[in-house]
Order: sequence, then C-alpha cells, then structure tokens
Amino acid sequence: MTSHSSVIAKLEEKHSKQQIQVVDKFPLLNMVSDNVMLGSFSWYWMTEKKKEVLRPFALDFGSVITTPAELARTYLMLKYAKQRATKEQVSYFKQSHVAPLFAKPHKFESACYIDIRSAYWQILQIVGWDVDYNPLRWLGKGQPMDDFAYADIKLARNCLVTAGLPTEASFWAGSVQEFKRLSTYNSTSNLGIWALCQDVLHGVAWDAIRAGAVYAHTDGYICDAARSGAVIDAIRDWGLEARIKKSGTAEVNGVGAYTFGGISTRTPKQNHAYDNLVLQEKHDWLKRKIRFFSERTNFVWQSNFQTAK
Repeated sequence: MTSHSSVIAKLEEKHSKQQIQVVDKFPLLNMVSDNVMLGSFSWYWMTEKKKEVLRPFALDFGSVITTPAELARTYLMLKYAKQRATKEQVSYFKQSHVAPLFAKPHKFESACYIDIRSAYWQILQIVGWDVDYNPLRWLGKGQPMDDFAYADIKLARNCLVTAGLPTEASFWAGSVQEFKRLSTYNSTSNLGIWALCQDVLHGVAWDAIRAGAVYAHTDGYICDAARSGAVIDAIRDWGLEARIKKSGTAEVNGVGAYTFGGISTRTPKQNHAYDNLVLQEKHDWLKRKIRFFSERTNFVWQSNFQTAK
C-alpha cells in the first residue's frame, strides 16, 4: 500500500534541498545565467537549487507544492521495482508505438463525439502499471492501483503512463547561452505499459471505425448519431467504458480538425483524409485478454482525497 502520506513524506525530503516558487510564467531564457532543466510544468535552476512551478499546474498540499508529473513519478518509485523484460519483449517495446489517428472528411446533420472514459486510467486499473506483456504469448496482470491517492487529478493519472517513456530533457546552459537536448536516466522506465496502451487503443479504434466512426484520435471518435450505439458497443466489447461527450451537427475535416455544434478546433480546416491504424495480428488475442481482466476489475474513478485549490 503506497499511501498519500508516504508520497508527501518523500517529496518533503526531496524539497528540503530546494526552493519552490509558484510563478505565472517562466523568465526569458536569455536573461538566465544558471543551468536550467526545462520541463512542461516546472523549471529547475541547478546552481541555485530553485524550482519554479507554473501556477496552473501547482498542487499545494500544505507542506509540499508539487506537479502532477512529480506526484506520479514519486508514487511509482515508491511502489514498483525496476521493470524486467526479456530481449524479445524489449525489442517489441522499442518499436514505434503511436496513438491511433484516423479521419475521413464528412458532414453530419446529427453526430456524436464518443470517448473512452479516462482511457489510460481504465487500462492501468485493468492490467496494472507493472503488467507483463508479450504479444500473442502472455499478458500477466500487475499489482492493483487502487491505492493511487490522486485519481481525481487527470494529469497525474495520465502521467502514470508517460512516466515510463525514455526521457530527453530540455536544458538551458546559461553560462554559454545555449539550448540543448539531453538524454537522462529514467528511474520509472517502463516501455511495456506504453506499448500495451497504444496497442489497445489501435485495436479499439479499428473496431470503432468498422462500427461506423469516421474519426478517431487516441481515445475519441466521431460518428453519425445513428451509429453511436454500435460504436459504444465496439468499445465495450474490449471491456472499456465509453460515453457520448457531445451531440449535434458536425464536420470532420482531418486529424485534429473538426467542427462540432458550431465550435471548431484550433487546427486549420483542411479536408484531408488520414489513417495510421494498424490491424494487428494480435487484435483478437489482445481483446480477449483485456476483456477477461476488465470483467474481474473494480474500477476506481476518483479517490476520496481532495486536492487543495
């Protein structure tokens, strides 16, 4: 059991050696002479031992101010040992695994936008972060994640998956006023969970398209309203919960480019078909495995812990 108190205690120990400041924006780099590690949520001054956290991502727990990514990494480091894998598994995990993308330009008088509810969190609860995955050979369920005290923080949930990816840090060498990209050690490395999540999402997207969707982006799908039941059933056949998020008139123009109920995405309108879906040899095998474990999982959508506002 990895409790909230154990995570906070670990962060208190780490932060005792740092200054933590919450800021509305980061400074201009050409005004910085220190060496700085540049993250999406925070920057760390290496000589001053100072961390600046962007206000929208700052989580204040009284004795600790942290970020969703740091919460996720700390929990993983406390709970899980270094992940082991065979050469065969490592070879597969190192292949390119990207989110499914599909767009077939189309106009609808009545459409639905459907998504998998908290997709990464569902998959993590079904198989565990330390899942043992070897396609077409075995899928071994890992430890339950119902002790993750931050299930009500969406970014923290998603960071549980991305925390396992190889890390390449953005680095500002202030002494020479130069920007660099550096490969860094990742203590929570786990390419297996990322590969599994993308394989599942590709399989679901393939089935959703066959059920009538004309658009798929990671875990979201657009279809004619008359096909919404079939698309939701296709998703549920994987043991995953889906929901209708939007209904109304719609126009699909391309990946990340659509208008729904008169509101358009920021991506320029394009009318460009796209398809990177992979019909995997393991599709039916993986579907059976995920559904089997899903039927034996009690989902935890939100924790009882409420973060400070």
